[in-house]
Order: sequence, then structure tokens, then C-alpha cells
Amino acid sequence: MASHAFEHALDSLGVLQETGLTIAPRKPTVRMCEIGAAIGGVDLSTAHMIYEAMLEAALAHAFGD
Repeated sequence: MASHAFEHALDSLGVLQETGLTIAPRKPTVRMCEIGAAIGGVDLSTAHMIYEAMLEAALAHAFGD
């Protein structure tokens, strides 16, 4: 039998999925920046800033900010 906390966590993940949200790291990994830089034709620093800006915008949208 799953614990109450575990069941609550699973329910929370279900809500995220239903609303189209996902869990992502607050800071991108080096590999994430490398891929973003290659696809976007930008340097690693710019890819890092783009990731953080996108995450900030997504959080603002999700929480009505």
C-alpha cells in the first residue's frame, strides 16, 4: 500500500499532466545549453539566458503573474 504522501505526489503529477505543465530544472544543464545553442545558432550564455527567460515566462503564465 502506498503512503498518503506518495499518493498525493502522484495526484499532483496527474494535475500537472492534465494542465500541460511539466517538471523542469530551474537551471539548465550544460548539455541543455549546448543543444539549445546549436539549434538556435547562439552561444552557450545566450542559450542559458533564453532557457531561464522561458521558464520564468512559463511560471508566470501558470500562476497568473
